[in-house]
Amino acid sequence: MMTTADIQQSAVPQRPQRKGSWVMGLFQCVLDLALVLWVARAALISVSIGFLLIALTPQAQDLLIPLADHESPWQGIEWPWTIVIFFALLFLFWAMPTHYSARLALDDDARLQLYAKHRSSSCLNRGILWIPRLLGAATYVAILVGSYRALENLPIISDPYVIPAIEHNLRWFAVWDVAALILFVIYTLARPAIANSAVVGWAERSLAFARPLLRPFEIADSKAAVRLGGPTESILGRVLFIGLFAIFVLALIGRPSRVAELLPRAFAIALVLGGWLPILTYLSVIGRRIRVPLIGLVGLGLAAISAISDHHYDVRKVAAPQGNPAAQKLRLGDALTLWMRENRCEQNEAACPRPIIVTGSGGGSRAGFFLVSVIGELLDRAGEHQLDASAIRNRLFAISGVSGSSVGAVMTVAALASGGPGTQFPCAPKGFDQWYGEKVENWRGCLEVLMSGDFLTPVFIGLTFHDVVGLHPKYDRAVMLEEAWERRFETATLEGAGHGNPLPCPARLDCPFMTLRPVPGLWVPLLLLNGVSVGTGHRILTTILDTDRDGKCPPDPAPDGCPLFTEKTDFHKLLMDTAQPPSFAGIRQMLAGVESPGQQQSDISLSTAAANSARFPLISPPGGIRNGQGALVDRIVDGGYFEDYGALTAMELIEAIHLTRPGLDPFVLVVTNDPEVPLDLPARPVDVSATQVLTDLTAPLTAVANTRQARGTLSVQQMRALLGDIRAGCNGPSTAHIRVWPQFENAPAPTCQDLKSKVPLRDKTRAVSLSWWLSRPVQFHLFDQLTPKSCNSDALPQMWEALTSPPHCPAPSPQ
Repeated sequence: MMTTADIQQSAVPQRPQRKGSWVMGLFQCVLDLALVLWVARAALISVSIGFLLIALTPQAQDLLIPLADHESPWQGIEWPWTIVIFFALLFLFWAMPTHYSARLALDDDARLQLYAKHRSSSCLNRGILWIPRLLGAATYVAILVGSYRALENLPIISDPYVIPAIEHNLRWFAVWDVAALILFVIYTLARPAIANSAVVGWAERSLAFARPLLRPFEIADSKAAVRLGGPTESILGRVLFIGLFAIFVLALIGRPSRVAELLPRAFAIALVLGGWLPILTYLSVIGRRIRVPLIGLVGLGLAAISAISDHHYDVRKVAAPQGNPAAQKLRLGDALTLWMRENRCEQNEAACPRPIIVTGSGGGSRAGFFLVSVIGELLDRAGEHQLDASAIRNRLFAISGVSGSSVGAVMTVAALASGGPGTQFPCAPKGFDQWYGEKVENWRGCLEVLMSGDFLTPVFIGLTFHDVVGLHPKYDRAVMLEEAWERRFETATLEGAGHGNPLPCPARLDCPFMTLRPVPGLWVPLLLLNGVSVGTGHRILTTILDTDRDGKCPPDPAPDGCPLFTEKTDFHKLLMDTAQPPSFAGIRQMLAGVESPGQQQSDISLSTAAANSARFPLISPPGGIRNGQGALVDRIVDGGYFEDYGALTAMELIEAIHLTRPGLDPFVLVVTNDPEVPLDLPARPVDVSATQVLTDLTAPLTAVANTRQARGTLSVQQMRALLGDIRAGCNGPSTAHIRVWPQFENAPAPTCQDLKSKVPLRDKTRAVSLSWWLSRPVQFHLFDQLTPKSCNSDALPQMWEALTSPPHCPAPSPQ
């Protein structure tokens, strides 16, 4: 431990300044303030992360909407008491710990105290006094900026009452935030008087017994600081600070899913951002005292532990229902035969309706919600076109999903399986929390309920705590996300189709993936879930179709047929890989709980299959794929890395259908949800002025991000060209595109014709939140995309024409 003499020798003496050297004085003041911020870096890091998260991202700003929404109570507590609780949590778990962390670090730093004594600088002294207060106050400023941005991003919806009420409450929320900020400043100014009060003195004396217990955990050379004129030691503050960390750790270690339910979304922000402050403060101050970068070393240590425990982020596996899932794969020819039988046209392809293939783009809950909303609308409006929901279900041949739309696809097909041959929606006919509707009365409402749950808080907790520590290598944030989907599905169907009991497989998301398949008497769409291989960069497809050898090969058929999809890997084939793990991996496998070869867990749950397509950076970790011997054979990430529309997989499926059953006339429904991404290449690039800053860095990153979107639009154009060749001489549309259209901050709003033009509109668009949770205004906005007044009004008739057109490809009109 450093002595006072050591500190005095290492201190920087005051340097005389020349008269009039105000520039040097200003520069020295900046250096002094930088030193203060460095000493208080734990609080600075917490505030910086919180500010970047809340003030700059639409996803976090959307979390504040329920605080201003009368229809979004929390734990049965109505507005405005939810706001009171929010600011109480903000004070207790983030603002006050931030202030105390900085104050504790500065007051107990003997080197800084000695430096300040020698410098005798008003700038430095004021920095030591005010920076902790300003850091604590910055937490309220972050919330204020976030509420302002949330107000700007509110969509324009058809309901005339929802948005005005939320706008009004958001403005009052900002007023309450300012009031809370003023109260916090008053608290910081009165803190010295509070510390000297009789109540605090009594608490200090009562906790005196804890002083020897806390001595080994003392965060700095406090005695040296006291001898140099610093503040006296306070046992109460340290006990409260350590108590906060204990609550944080115990709550998140015990049942993180329960914490996510008790403190959802915005209510969890303060706990997560402030919970790490005690340990970060301890590491930063001890590290400064002994001149060792402890925070960096701890980070390296955690990385090393993750490397040693190499089963971190492994994809969850379950036992296959009937042994080897590769043997259960469905060949395309057999799938088409079963589909034709269910549509009563097995003997005559020309008598079949058009098989509908749906492609869905990525985009978190926004993508999943919009996809299920479109499919639900088709099921509900079937009667207006002389059809029924069962006929629509039978016409849906396959869904090619990417990222969030894969989650919507899994939810939809599992719900259709639970609906039975009668195609009855399985949800209980009541209202559900976090859904904009009042009561589930149809398929669209039921499917939207499934996708409107809070899937964000479990990921948030896993990302900021559980995965950092890695206490359980088989329970990461991806598993938390999967379990949140499973709970939402079970909650919605328990009192509906389940009649109070969990539904049997495959109508649960914890069921093995291979159980969700069409059977005689109940056709359900085939799932084609797109992921990306880290090892090869190609697609990893999760599907019940046999992807390797199927279909016909023109012009010379091969004996076993042709690959159904090219440049891809079948996920289940990876699970059955025969590679052996390294010899030294046996002990690690045993510790990590890897199954023995006899267990043969060669399948995954439906929720895991959806998550594998939605492993986007940070939000979900890359998934390690291991075979039955425990060997790591690949890692899987989000399908949007390769192509964000699912169109390439759909295009190859269409070609295979045509070669296998040339009399069928496929139709593709393209569903996209990003209002800022056009499906067609614009006439000229959009504004790229943002890449003028650090061009060497920003330009390549922007190009890579735009390339994956361009690959998606290219795949759609190629798919349209293929359908044009296949359907040469046929009438009617081959595709329809239903999308979320952009809204702009500047009035007047552009017309649908302007939006559909290839000339980019340069007005700033209103952000539509992209995360694993959606506020009610965003849900209303997505609902409005399918109204007759929306810009999708021309695509919907194309869809219905395909569903109701004559059961054959008509001859071309006479010239």
